[in-house]
Amino acid sequence: MGRLFSAHIGINFAGTNNALRGCVNDAKDLMRAFASITAKPPDITTETSARIADVRQFIAENLALLQAGDTLFLSRSSHGTQVPDRDGDEQDSKDEAFVCYGFDLLIDDEFKAILSRRVAGSFVVV
Repeated sequence: MGRLFSAHIGINFAGTNNALRGCVNDAKDLMRAFASITAKPPDITTETSARIADVRQFIAENLALLQAGDTLFLSRSSHGTQVPDRDGDEQDSKDEAFVCYGFDLLIDDEFKAILSRRVAGSFVVV
């Protein structure tokens, strides 16, 4: 059995008209829950450090830790949305998206492409 890693994203959008209250706490709670069972201390990013470029880099850095047989548990707590399907792969004609700090969207197609860069034989649980 491989190693277990965890990484957590929490965005409350504090100070905006779209503020949430529990997302950063969700990420911190999961970080604490995984602390004693992961190969290295869990990773976390929140609020202004979770802009879209930061989230892309955060996920890529955590995927880079993986070797065949390893698992990354990746959580995200923030707003989500749907946008018109950009490439015709959705039956409902809508792509799902994570809302990053700054209200930029990480579209499901890009998220899939990012996750597909992991090493062969590794696993990601989202």
